[in-house]
Amino acid sequence: MRLAARGWLEAALDNRATARLALPLGMSPAGARGAFADTLEFLTVWLRDLAAAGTGAAEVIINADAADWLRSQADRHPAALAAVPAALRDVDATIKLTQFNINPQLALAVLLRKLREHFGSS
Repeated sequence: MRLAARGWLEAALDNRATARLALPLGMSPAGARGAFADTLEFLTVWLRDLAAAGTGAAEVIINADAADWLRSQADRHPAALAAVPAALRDVDATIKLTQFNINPQLALAVLLRKLREHFGSS
């Protein structure tokens, strides 16, 4: 789930729309309360780590094995750093939606689109 969440962040940072559309299509359209919700929780950690890497707070990065990747993404996508709070709010809203009978494919597609809008094109 941790690596899946990193993949979601990579897709959100990717300029290609196909990267954001392919991920949801590879998921089950059911089961939002299980692994999908848990993976969203991991995504919040990746977003936090992206902000930490971008602000030079490497000592608080939880995904320490990916610190170099996080720093490179922060350098490559400077707008993403300022967007992390809004991105976290969107992830939190999606987590709350998992308590209902939502389609994880659709929820992830919408979330990735929103994250990309926050991150802007870089």
